Amino acid sequence: MGGKQEQQKIVYTEHGNFGFGRTATLNDKVVRKMQQYFLNNFTDAITYNSKFSEDVSKNFMAFVPGVSKVIYNGVPDYTVSENANLVFPKAPGTFLIVAIGRLAPVKRFDRLIEAFHKLQLPEARLIILGEGPEEKSLKEQVNRLKLENRISFPGYGDSRALLSVCDICVAPSQGEAFGLVAIEAYQQGKKVIAFEDGGGLTEIIRPIDPHAIVASSEELTSLLYAIYADRKRETAAEIIEHRKKYAKEYSIEKMAATLKELYISL
Repeated sequence: MGGKQEQQKIVYTEHGNFGFGRTATLNDKVVRKMQQYFLNNFTDAITYNSKFSEDVSKNFMAFVPGVSKVIYNGVPDYTVSENANLVFPKAPGTFLIVAIGRLAPVKRFDRLIEAFHKLQLPEARLIILGEGPEEKSLKEQVNRLKLENRISFPGYGDSRALLSVCDICVAPSQGEAFGLVAIEAYQQGKKVIAFEDGGGLTEIIRPIDPHAIVASSEELTSLLYAIYADRKRETAAEIIEHRKKYAKEYSIEKMAATLKELYISL
């Protein structure tokens, strides 16, 4: 508040930690009210890391429309080690599907497992990278479907190394504020699939691959079949380079330049 009195400009950045998938506590509600009061009375601008985050903030969090701007996160790019295949060995002929994230209900890995079960493709393998409270129930689902030899949970690891050796990345989350994994997958030239209620994920995927957004686990199964059948096209050099070039649009330099423009304009 002191900064506002001195005519300094205050810009708040909302990264979309909305607590989806869990019941709001009394502490959550108090913090939200305090946040609403501060942002609606003492900020000059609010930036959001996706249009989805902006919409939720204005509707669910009751942020008043003012100076606001969507500025997508910048994602650092780096070269993956040539030894990535030693970290995540891939047998010849394997169709490797990967998913990355905290094993929590909102990530909906159970839907991916369901779709994988229906795939009935002997060459297919699924790696779910991450840890979290849903690990036990997800492993029980895998055992119940008798997929323990085809689906693995290595815990935390080098996500970019895994993306570099996979055939496709699936991000089944609901209401994702941004979708970092999609950019990281595109940096490795890999295709990404998400659900239509994936929030910021769909904003990243739709401009480059609108047909990679599905509405159900059945649609996901069908799309995985189609990608496997057309995998030569999906791994063509020009397609891979197109994805890598697209990922560069989400650079730290672009994010910083856009933020600077906003600060200067206030």
